[in-house]
Amino acid sequence: MKLTSKQLAQMLVAACANKSGDQLEETMKEFVAFLAQRQELFRTREIIRQLDAVWREIYGAANVTIETAYPLTDDLRQQLVQMLRGADLKEKLDPELIGGAKLRIDDRLLDGSVMGKLMALKKTLVSK
Repeated sequence: MKLTSKQLAQMLVAACANKSGDQLEETMKEFVAFLAQRQELFRTREIIRQLDAVWREIYGAANVTIETAYPLTDDLRQQLVQMLRGADLKEKLDPELIGGAKLRIDDRLLDGSVMGKLMALKKTLVSK
């Protein structure tokens, strides 16, 4: 029975759940061996493309970028990692934000920065 790329991506995400380090590496080797046995290694690129979509369906977000004026504390970073349940977390520093943070979750932007609030206030005042 031929499986779709999305089904294979779902299998991979399920197989990798709650694994890290050597266990994760072994799971990936087994998945590649499974594809090789089925003579479907050529589908690897398609499967990789489907991983983000499958991840979002299961966990809600795949890529998160947090932009702050100051570096995150280790405690806050750890809390974010736990809340994001495995999403790829990237950090950016931008001193022009003054304070607060901008959070990009996949294609959505949440601007809670002081600079963002000041710009929104300016826009409101100028339009009246």
